[in-house]
Amino acid sequence: QLKTHVLHLCMEQLDIEMYLTHKNKEDDWEIMALEFVVAEEEALPENFCGALENVFEESAVFVGTDEYPLEGVLTMPNDASRQNRVPACVFVHDFGPYDKDHTLGETKMFKDLAAELAEMGIASVRYDKRIYSYPDAKINTLWDEVVEDALSAVELLTKDERVDEQRVVVVGLGLGAMTAPRIASQSNSSVTGMIMIGGVLDSFIN
Repeated sequence: QLKTHVLHLCMEQLDIEMYLTHKNKEDDWEIMALEFVVAEEEALPENFCGALENVFEESAVFVGTDEYPLEGVLTMPNDASRQNRVPACVFVHDFGPYDKDHTLGETKMFKDLAAELAEMGIASVRYDKRIYSYPDAKINTLWDEVVEDALSAVELLTKDERVDEQRVVVVGLGLGAMTAPRIASQSNSSVTGMIMIGGVLDSFIN
């Protein structure tokens, strides 16, 4: 009465196999077990990495204010054009000083998400947080720390002729999730959706 799927994962340090076991019923796919087992290394196709890299292009941009310009990266699917406008998102950081990739140890969450979304035909912009680029800046409010720069990034996307201005979404992490409603409400309807990751439900800031 159970069914198991095996997925081979080619990782940077070693290959592993994921075993996903669930109930074998049309109306009940309850997961019963999830296991990871070290596996023998499999060779990737010669053009594997190149194929992924050719799906999108990245370009340097600046967001923020004249007083605090912030280095950013615009990730754009290759098939985006004025005739084929694509949805887009703005990544908004958690508490603390983070770079554009939201680097934490060996993890670069925003960079990885940008690449995955681009493969799905979704553009994005990510940028250094103000307190990361200007640790001595006067930051007294959420407007200074998060909202103003996020709105600048939203504006950058809506002015790009390759972006569908009716499908611009804020992707907020932690503090970014909690401030996403405020960013949306102050965007003059430029933000049409929100994805909130790791926000505290009773602390959303409108």
